[in-house]
Amino acid sequence: MREIYYDELTGCYNRRFLHYWIENEIKRATRFATKFALILLDIDDFRNINNNFGHLEGDEVLIEFSRVLDHNIREVDSLVRYGGDEYLILMPNTDEKGAIELAQRIMDDLNNSEVAGHN
Repeated sequence: MREIYYDELTGCYNRRFLHYWIENEIKRATRFATKFALILLDIDDFRNINNNFGHLEGDEVLIEFSRVLDHNIREVDSLVRYGGDEYLILMPNTDEKGAIELAQRIMDDLNNSEVAGHN
């Protein structure tokens, strides 16, 4: 049953998990007066990667992108492949400042990763 919540290519959670998580986190945040944050990311010009290098190379870029994101999040955070090249990071007990700091760390790591070489 757990496999219905995972993306087969990247191993990230999928959109089905997001719907489950968000409903529960809204209830939890409301009940305990806590915050949570979401970061939405995508790969710029991903279609060009598939068109110029092929879908297998595109898959490798998605896997590497996922790895970089996963490396930067906390154990309590969740990484969701929302669709195609779109990802969400779900962060319980996180305010705007914490989300911005994480987004900046991710951008720095992505700019120094193999993903950046596919522009």
